[in-house]
Amino acid sequence: MRRWWVIGGVGVVAAAVAMAAGAYAAVGQQRERAARLAAIEVAEDFVEAWQAADWGRIDALVAEPATGAGARHAEAVEALGLSDAAVRLRGVAFDEPVPGEATASYAASFTVSGLGQWSYEGSFTLLPAEGRWVIDWGPQTLHPELAEGQRLERERHWPARAPLLDRNGADLAGGPFAGVAGSVGEATQEQLEALGAPYEPGDAVGQSGLQRSLERRLAGQPGGAVRVVAGPGEGQPEPVVVAVLHEFPMIEPDPVRTTLDPGVQEAARAALAPLASPSALVAVDVRTGEVRAVANAPLGGFDRALSGRYPPGSTFKVVTTVALLSHGLDPAATVPCPGTVSVGGRSFRNAGFAALGPISFRDAFAESCNTAFVGEAERLPAGMLEATARQFGFNVDYDIGVPVADARFPEPVDPVEHAAAAIGQGRVEATPLHMASVAAAVARGRWVPPRVLVDEPPDETLAEPLPPAVIAQLTELMRNAVAAGTGTGAQVPGEPVAGKTGTAEFGAGARTHAWFVAFRGDLAVAVLVEGGGFGGAVAAPAAARFYAAVG
Repeated sequence: MRRWWVIGGVGVVAAAVAMAAGAYAAVGQQRERAARLAAIEVAEDFVEAWQAADWGRIDALVAEPATGAGARHAEAVEALGLSDAAVRLRGVAFDEPVPGEATASYAASFTVSGLGQWSYEGSFTLLPAEGRWVIDWGPQTLHPELAEGQRLERERHWPARAPLLDRNGADLAGGPFAGVAGSVGEATQEQLEALGAPYEPGDAVGQSGLQRSLERRLAGQPGGAVRVVAGPGEGQPEPVVVAVLHEFPMIEPDPVRTTLDPGVQEAARAALAPLASPSALVAVDVRTGEVRAVANAPLGGFDRALSGRYPPGSTFKVVTTVALLSHGLDPAATVPCPGTVSVGGRSFRNAGFAALGPISFRDAFAESCNTAFVGEAERLPAGMLEATARQFGFNVDYDIGVPVADARFPEPVDPVEHAAAAIGQGRVEATPLHMASVAAAVARGRWVPPRVLVDEPPDETLAEPLPPAVIAQLTELMRNAVAAGTGTGAQVPGEPVAGKTGTAEFGAGARTHAWFVAFRGDLAVAVLVEGGGFGGAVAAPAAARFYAAVG
């Protein structure tokens, strides 16, 4: 006869034994219960050692240490990449009378590296030996379907990586999208730590571009199995799968369709090709906010187009102008444009210290007069410039489907910071992607977050519509800036370009980034040239090359 004792912890059993000892006077019954408790304690000790990976302790508990029980457990952990072990004793059944052979049942659960959770139930035998209990260990102790001469093995494989597609459904691999699509290679330790499960050493992951930012969607999930394998051995040259203990389903990835256009992308790449400095160009569809091109030069380096934050310089005057016009400034009004102006003890100057004297605001915009903008921005009510910046997506959290850096307009702490912010300096920062969306907002009359993925519609509730009359005035100012101002380098035949140059100071020296933002037809564009100097001389011509190519 065999009787089960259900385990709820050794302490509970001890209490039960103490109560039973008080209830039964027979010495024989006391010894039998003591033997049961001793067996349960050994069984508990075994599963605790297994869970803690204390292989020496396991060898000390087995009847025949020469079987290498601890080493066999360690081999299984290594072969399967087991972690997060949870082994629980479920109960112990005893032969009658006690002491005699006993059987302990357990429930085990592990994480199999790169695959997931694996749980099963098993049992092992306890034998009385010289006044103590020992584990009659065999391969079936490790798993009930394991026998001598057999071992556990993990099989794992990834599905074929899904393709990245352009807006027409064609594969982005190669061609003009080589840089933006990115590359795939073996994961570094840093990437493995960032990605976590189910990734492990040796796996291929996206190394750059969209391949990296869309890694989870393009890779899917690996599948595989835990198997019992025999051999190779004498008369058996190849291993043989004896049993499949658990299968992990593979999850196939779906192709990811982007909003990128091959013709527009090629035009963007060609526009940057003549530039000697690192540069970026982003083109956005003004109707939808869809990104049509993302170009970085040189290829394979930092993704400055989407992730690089830079002071936008005078391209931010587009935002400041909306605030000024909304506050009642007439584009025909005369404004002073001295070579320098002082605010709070700090001097602000024009490029080359140019002093244009009293000029219309229309001309101040066209010539990008810093001192005029600083002076006029002082008249704005507190918080108005910040509120207008938010209408253009600054300080707004948005998700375009891939990681991007946000645009920042920190609240100015004093008049000096407010003056610097009005001309896109100080702590104001934006990416080329975001500044392209700013130009698109003028053409559309409302800012919407840009997007790169077809299946990620934009949230059009993030910003309110811009005043139509103000936008009409600003459009005329931007066209004039290209027709007769600092942006003449962006002129192309046919439909006029509406744009704004930017020359953004950075660092402690006198170096400047060259910027240009514009819209023409259905496409808005932002060009950045790191350390490129004057926006009108370097970035505007790149935009002209782009618009001439797209037609």
